[in-house]
Amino acid sequence: MRKHRSAGTEAASAGRSREAGRREEPNPTVAFSSNEIRLSPRQCGIAAAVLLLAFYGLPRLWEHWEPFQPDSDYRMPFELGNDYWLFSRYCRSAASRDQTIVLGDSVVWGHYVGPAETLSHYLNELAGRPQFAN
Repeated sequence: MRKHRSAGTEAASAGRSREAGRREEPNPTVAFSSNEIRLSPRQCGIAAAVLLLAFYGLPRLWEHWEPFQPDSDYRMPFELGNDYWLFSRYCRSAASRDQTIVLGDSVVWGHYVGPAETLSHYLNELAGRPQFAN
């Protein structure tokens, strides 16, 4: 036994089957590409200038924002032994005061002693002025 469909249900089902079978045509004006960013030569130049400013300008500005004035018995803290930024600033500071930089292992650095018991402190006492930096 076959059921009769109404005219409205048949039209609706026919419309759905046509929409399901229909494909959207691709837009021919949009070129196929990935999600990359394409820069013009001018934009590349601007990006390069911003990166150069960030890599070379910000460290110079940071030295002005973060004061660093070590005293004569200053030594780098053990925890900051791998901080080459601080080491470079300290070396420049010591060299600008015509100090001799004493480099070495934990014995020269004075790992288990206070600042007034380091090799550079005793060398400064012998020299009579702050000539050696640790």
